[in-house]
Amino acid sequence: MSPTSDGSTISAVRVREEKNLWVARVNGPRSVSQITFGSDEEGNVRDFDPGPDSTVYFETFRDGTLQIYAVGLNGSGERSITADAKLSLNPWYREGAGLVFQRVGDDLSFNIWRADANGENARQLTRGNAERIVDVSPDGSRILFSRDATPDVLWSVPVGGGEPVRLAVSSNPSARFSPDGKRIFHVLIHDVQGQGEFTPQIIPADGGSGTTVPLPKRITDPAWTPDGRALTYQTALGDFANLQILPLDGSPRSLTHFTEGRVTAHRWSPDGKRIVVRRKIGESGTDNLWVVNADGSDPVAITDFESGNIGNIRWSSDGSRVVFTYGSTTQNVVLIRGFKAEKS
Repeated sequence: MSPTSDGSTISAVRVREEKNLWVARVNGPRSVSQITFGSDEEGNVRDFDPGPDSTVYFETFRDGTLQIYAVGLNGSGERSITADAKLSLNPWYREGAGLVFQRVGDDLSFNIWRADANGENARQLTRGNAERIVDVSPDGSRILFSRDATPDVLWSVPVGGGEPVRLAVSSNPSARFSPDGKRIFHVLIHDVQGQGEFTPQIIPADGGSGTTVPLPKRITDPAWTPDGRALTYQTALGDFANLQILPLDGSPRSLTHFTEGRVTAHRWSPDGKRIVVRRKIGESGTDNLWVVNADGSDPVAITDFESGNIGNIRWSSDGSRVVFTYGSTTQNVVLIRGFKAEKS
């Protein structure tokens, strides 16, 4: 923000994001369809996770509150899941856990909750200050989370309830359970000669010392392969950004070989046979999705947008479709007038 010299007007940059849920079918005849229809801030989809029975849970702002809703993959049956005066956001669904999410308490602090798939029997699991979900184990038995009070520490709590356990000093957004739930990939934050160092590690899910993973520098979006034997990630190779794979008992190698644009995100299919990748191509930087085989071969475009950008990407639980957010983000300079400035 920037005030005028007489203090009567403030100029600021206002960001407007408008994204909705879309579904791309990858089995059989290919098709792309929009399944939510929010406009601007009202109904804008912020985060989501596919659930059981062709359901998608999503976070959206409506009627002055941020809540979690559910909708069918065909766009039918939209319903409220967490109708409450308190804000609810960041939905995760796992068999064995149900719906895991964050809720704002009376003290305006985020805590972690879980509920049944229909939103009933909600129960608070953590009681710290400003806690955020990082990952949920594949079997739904435990949750990785961070706390603003200890921003570089990774914590774990059982979904069934219990005391949180401190696991590691970690770069939290990168932490991920292995497919069997027994290990966690994370990035260790430590001090070397007075400077911060970031070392990729694999630690036991129950806590303990880690094993260093020799990943290249400046990678993004690390993920376990479905068999738990390797990690995939994006890295710049020459003028392009492609996927690489690092077997835990071997050396890194290229996985995709696109000769234009940049791979900016990827997700493995539930059966481990395919990968969906988000690519940014062209001067306008338009996003589109492609599906490749597990070895990076036979890339096929599944969207054909001419503008806009794609946000989060998830596979449906049966692997037949890819669910994603798509829309536009705009920025404008606005002038704020008519306020009263008080001297402190």
